[in-house]
Amino acid sequence: MTNLDRRVLLGIAGIAGAAIATQATRAGSLNPPPGPVTPTGKTTAQIEPRIDLLNAPASANVTSDANNQYIINNPGSYYLSANLTLTKSIGINIVAANVSLDLCGVQVAGTGTNTFTGIAVTGNGAWIGNGSLSTLAYGVRDYTNLATGCTLSRLRATQCSTIGLAPPSSSIMESCVAENNAGDGIASAAYSVLNDCTACSNTGAGFVTAMGSTLARCTGSKNGNGGFKVSSDCTLTDCIALANGVSALPAYAGILVGSECVLTRCVSSQNHATYGFSINYTCILVDCVAANNFGSAADTFGGGMNVAGSCLISGCTVVANQSPVSASTAGAGIYCNAPGTRIENCAINDNAGSGIIISSGECVVKACEVNGNHFDGVLVQGNSNTLTENRCVTNLANGIHVKSGSHTVVERNHLLDNTVSGVQIDSTVCFVYGNLARSNPTNYSVVAGNRVGQIVVIATNASPISGNSGGSVVTTDPYCNIAF
Repeated sequence: MTNLDRRVLLGIAGIAGAAIATQATRAGSLNPPPGPVTPTGKTTAQIEPRIDLLNAPASANVTSDANNQYIINNPGSYYLSANLTLTKSIGINIVAANVSLDLCGVQVAGTGTNTFTGIAVTGNGAWIGNGSLSTLAYGVRDYTNLATGCTLSRLRATQCSTIGLAPPSSSIMESCVAENNAGDGIASAAYSVLNDCTACSNTGAGFVTAMGSTLARCTGSKNGNGGFKVSSDCTLTDCIALANGVSALPAYAGILVGSECVLTRCVSSQNHATYGFSINYTCILVDCVAANNFGSAADTFGGGMNVAGSCLISGCTVVANQSPVSASTAGAGIYCNAPGTRIENCAINDNAGSGIIISSGECVVKACEVNGNHFDGVLVQGNSNTLTENRCVTNLANGIHVKSGSHTVVERNHLLDNTVSGVQIDSTVCFVYGNLARSNPTNYSVVAGNRVGQIVVIATNASPISGNSGGSVVTTDPYCNIAF
């Protein structure tokens, strides 16, 4: 063995010795500590600090009350270890504030009388989750209308005679389901937040919310009285109303909202309802869809959207809304019934009535596709409206029809292949300019007493054009209307 080999082996031995010494230092003393032996682990209460409500001490709840099976008087974390069948008016009454109640997958149920309240909330800040409530009057209920700030998470309420879930104001609901209840599915108080909830096959409405509520990714389907009934100052995002109402008793609307609401990417489709959406004053709808909604024989008005005044309808799609009544106002795309609304960048196609009906004044319809509707593309019955840069094609009456009112401006619209006229003006003191009409039996039909830009018929080119020359001068008049 050479001196180099010896040095390598000595180095390895030194490293190993140092490692052993280090491990010995970390291991600590092997001698037991002085004194008697005591437990070093955690107690069951420390591992699971919750209280089994069905076996809780008397200090935590009351079970002798005539109307309540359990009353939670103290804050803390509780759970159910077995199903709870109600024998008193209220199953669990949460009186204390800041209570957590985990149903742990079990059911709170009444008997066949459906007169019970599963869980009553009296205290603030309760959390209730992870279970089902069935055969009751109310699954969860704000019993005194004084509680606030509760959270319901992953609850399912079925076969309740009044309302499935009715939490207090300023509550949060997450991933809850209300199904097959005889009244409304979910009725939330003011300033509530509902995320990813579902209301299905309830006799009443799917969702009924008070003012200031926020709903996101909620679905109301197959409910008898509409998918959503929403009060003022609410926000709906990515919500769906599908197949609500029945043909014998249609709902008024798939989605019905109060004033000053904002709806984004919401869908109302295949509802037996007078309207897909019914919108009150000063609302905003962005990228919403109203499609295949079907009114009843009693509905002489109806269709995709019923919009009050001072609203903004932007980027919406309103298609194939139907009605058994043959009328311009039945099965219409958008019916605007009050002044000051703006409709822009929308697609309003193949509706049984007219595409857009303006029955009031001071409205603007801009840059919309209004095609294939069974009456007029745009029908105006009011004063001081503006129709600009729209494309009205293959409507079964007129592309644009100003039937009554005055001071309407019809400018820079494309009017192609409509069955009666491109533009028909039956009222006076309107301004018609810059439009382009083609292949309508009558391109322009305007009564006397209006201001109309010169109508110019462009000559057909006599020889092929290839390159940068050819064609003919149209006119130098910037207000002319084109017919070709």
